[in-house]
Amino acid sequence: MPETREPPVFRLRNDAWLDAGTNWTADVTATFTHGFDAHPGGGLAFFTSREEAVHPLAVLVPAGVVAAVRPGDPVSFSGGGLTIGPCRLSPGPALTPPGRPPLNDWSLVRENVRTIRRCLPLLPAASPLLDSIRGDVPTLFAAPLARLREGLAAGSLDLQAFLGWFGAGEGLTPSWDDLVTGLLLADRWAGRHRLSFPDALLEDLGGRTTAVARWQLAMAREGKSSLRWEAFLAHLLTRPVSARDILAAGRFGHSSGAEILAGISLALTDAPGHQSPG
Repeated sequence: MPETREPPVFRLRNDAWLDAGTNWTADVTATFTHGFDAHPGGGLAFFTSREEAVHPLAVLVPAGVVAAVRPGDPVSFSGGGLTIGPCRLSPGPALTPPGRPPLNDWSLVRENVRTIRRCLPLLPAASPLLDSIRGDVPTLFAAPLARLREGLAAGSLDLQAFLGWFGAGEGLTPSWDDLVTGLLLADRWAGRHRLSFPDALLEDLGGRTTAVARWQLAMAREGKSSLRWEAFLAHLLTRPVSARDILAAGRFGHSSGAEILAGISLALTDAPGHQSPG
């Protein structure tokens, strides 16, 4: 009998912000090794062949589709299906992100944060922000980092006060934005909600940082990220993390992984209260 091939499918998270039932068309704007971007209606849609990279604005698609895509190729959702160039994909089963566990053991979190802090200097990533955090050399980030620590120690912090720093640093997601992403994720996952990130700040970021960074921050303020980071946070709050775990997370991107880890460490190290892992 001839071999039958399963039709190609795409998969969304069960908490996706993208609606496969809404018809839209956009062009591929940027391609990467394992994915590509499109910007329907000024928003963001990320298509990736790596399941761990899927976030609420991402779509998991076959690796062969990613390899064939070029900037300018059309992408469209219609009739519940997805068309990328000449390829038509049907919806597959939804991906389930890890649930947020109850935080019952602050001593475990304290030890995990110590592991992060010990491992940060071992990561090969380099940026002026990381230099300031590691204490290697003073940089332009020294002053805002000091203000961040003061606000965290005081018990609450309005990130609107740091508007001028968003977009600072290099990369598709600048260094400051990655640091704040880690801060927000840890704050939300630990159930602290000490950091204020108002709608007005999100709107103000439109002309200050990249579209990808803006949407990354929009997700982080809701405690959402890629499956990779959400699994890491669930691990961090429930069982010991090893140096290998930290180093693997820190190698994400050029310096983004290390900067997100630094934000996670800051948020949990300086969390106030008698249960603080400081």
